[in-house]
Amino acid sequence: MIFDASGTILNDFSVTWQAVAKILVRFGKQADDVITFRKNFRLPYWNYFVDKGIALDAAKLELPALYSKFYLELVDEVELFPDVEEATESLKDKSIKLAIASQTPKEALSKILDGSSIRDKFSVVVGMGDYQDPKPSPESILMVLNKLGVSATETIYVGDMAEDIITARRAGVIPIAIYRREASYHTKSYLEEEHPAFLISDLRELVKIVSGNI
Repeated sequence: MIFDASGTILNDFSVTWQAVAKILVRFGKQADDVITFRKNFRLPYWNYFVDKGIALDAAKLELPALYSKFYLELVDEVELFPDVEEATESLKDKSIKLAIASQTPKEALSKILDGSSIRDKFSVVVGMGDYQDPKPSPESILMVLNKLGVSATETIYVGDMAEDIITARRAGVIPIAIYRREASYHTKSYLEEEHPAFLISDLRELVKIVSGNI
């Protein structure tokens, strides 16, 4: 089972919104309010910035480093969702291999996980900087599958954005979406439009799914 990080195991929507707002201000652009940001933000991330009037080349070349910088400045505000520890512990007890394939900057992701109780639950952690093409390219998921030596058809990917569902399908894995109301990056209806295999609201539901009880 492979997890997205932001909005799935990490409660960091506010941090991402603030980091993106700082980038827009740096480029002399108007930052979105929270509601508008949730409505318009999508992957690959540079499309959002291009829509804001930032040149595509600048978006691709300059923004990853800026995003990492601003995210790291706020990283102490990031928390695990309260269901994460119990869910990952229960899944590990069922001998399920766990991994992360995320667009959270790798340095920030490592810092958060290393200071948490769940770091040893994940066999592989892939973040921004480990791969070239961001979601909805399947590169990050395929990298994890290769590192774990597991089959795509026996793997689940869990994420909170429509692009997570698209990415999972492109990688040949089973897409599961999670919707966490104010903490999710996309609305429930937006997720439903992509027809995930399951739409959950709590990671502990995954235990029932893999046990065939849902």
